Amino acid sequence: MKKRNQSKKLLTLGMALSLAFVGILPYANVSVSAAEIKQQETANQLLNRFGLYHSTNEVKASTVQKDKEKQLFSETVLIVKYKNVLSSTEHQKAGTKLVRRISSLHYDVVQITGKKKLEDVVSAYAKNPNVISVSRSAYFSRAAVDDAKSYDMYHLTTLQVNKALALAGKHPVKVAVVDTGIDVHHPELKNKIISNYNVMNPMQKGAVDVHGTHVAGIIAGEKGNGIGGYGVFPNAQIISIDVFNRSFFSSDYIVAEGILEAIRQKAQVINLSLGSPVPSPIVEEAIKKAVAANITVVAAAGNSGINTYEYPAAFEGVIGVGATNAKNELADFSTYGPAVDVVAPGEDIYSSIYDIDKKSTFAKLSGTSMATPMVTATVAMLLSKNPKLTPYEINYILNKTAKDLGGKRIRPQIRLWLSQSGCGAAV
Repeated sequence: MKKRNQSKKLLTLGMALSLAFVGILPYANVSVSAAEIKQQETANQLLNRFGLYHSTNEVKASTVQKDKEKQLFSETVLIVKYKNVLSSTEHQKAGTKLVRRISSLHYDVVQITGKKKLEDVVSAYAKNPNVISVSRSAYFSRAAVDDAKSYDMYHLTTLQVNKALALAGKHPVKVAVVDTGIDVHHPELKNKIISNYNVMNPMQKGAVDVHGTHVAGIIAGEKGNGIGGYGVFPNAQIISIDVFNRSFFSSDYIVAEGILEAIRQKAQVINLSLGSPVPSPIVEEAIKKAVAANITVVAAAGNSGINTYEYPAAFEGVIGVGATNAKNELADFSTYGPAVDVVAPGEDIYSSIYDIDKKSTFAKLSGTSMATPMVTATVAMLLSKNPKLTPYEINYILNKTAKDLGGKRIRPQIRLWLSQSGCGAAV
C-alpha cells in the first residue's frame, strides 16, 4: 500500500534518531554468530557493530534528549527475537528474566535484573547463536484528543453516510478496536460489542475509558434509538481489545498481542487509533501476520501537524489515516506526507464517551484517532457487500474512488473518502 522505498524510510528514521538520542536505536539485528564476536571488543565496540550504540564521543546527549528517550523506550525492558526457544537459564545468564513469551512471533519480552548495564545485557545476547535481534521496548500512546462543546455531526453529511448505508451489504463484519477499553453498557454500543478482552489484565474485562468508547461509537454507534448520533457503519460488530488498561501509554509488545488477539478472534478489520514515532519490529510483524490473514489494518497517522512518519500507520500494508475539518481542509494537528493513504473528518467529531462522573455520555473530540474509525467503518461497509476483498483491493478502491482534496500539504495520493463516490462506486 505504501509506494515509497522501504529502505529509504528506515534510513531516514535511523538518521534522525542517531542525531537525537544516545544509546540504543529502536531496533537492530544481532545476527552475528558467537564465533564472529571478538572477546577483546569493548561493550561500545560490540554494540556499535550491531548498530545499537553511539559512543559518547560521537553523540553528546543533553538532559532533555535523555528525558525524551525515556518517553520513547523502556529503560529496563527488551524485546528478544529468537531462532530457537531460549531457556530461563539463558535469559538469567544474560542478566534478565522472562516477562512474556509471544511464541507465534518468536519473541521474548525480558526485564533487566539487578544492576546489570544495558550494554552488558545486549552483549550477552549478541553472543547467543539462537538470538536474531534485540530491541528496546517502545512505548505507544493513544493519539491525543481535544474536548469541544458543540454536538453536531458534520461528518455524516460530508461522507454522505445515509446514501452509503443504503448500498451496504448484509454480510456481518467483525471490527477489532485495539485501543482503550470500551463502555459496553453505553446505549450506543451495548448491542454492538461481541467480545471484550484486556491484554494487560486477561482476568478482567477492558478498563472502560473515553478514547476507545469514542472510537467505537464513530464506527458502530446505534442508529434509530433516539439517543445521540450514530456510527458510519452501525451494523459492524465490535471486538473490544484493551491494550492500555486505563493508562495513557502502552508497550509495543502489548499492542502486538492486541493485534494477535484480533487475529485469533477472526476480525476482518483492525482499528489502531494509536501510534509511536518508533517503528517497533514486533508490532510490524504482528501487522504482517494480520494482513496475511486477510485482515485490513487501519491506523492513525498521528497528531504532529508536520510531514513525518508515525507507526503503525507508516508500515507497509497499513492504511494510514490523516484528519480533515468541517471545511474539508487538512486539520492543523494532522500529520501529513507519504505515510498517509487517505484522510477523513477528524476535528470536532461527536460520538459516545465514558465519563467517570456522568458515566455513559457524549462529547466532541479531535484527532486522527477520530478520522481512523471513519475509514475503518468504510472498510467494514465494503466487506459487508463483498467479504472476499483483500486488504490491498480495499486500499485500491478507497484511493480510486475518493475525492482528491489537493492543497500544499495534502499530497495527490492523500484523499478524502466520500461514501457516494467511494463505497457507492465500490459496492
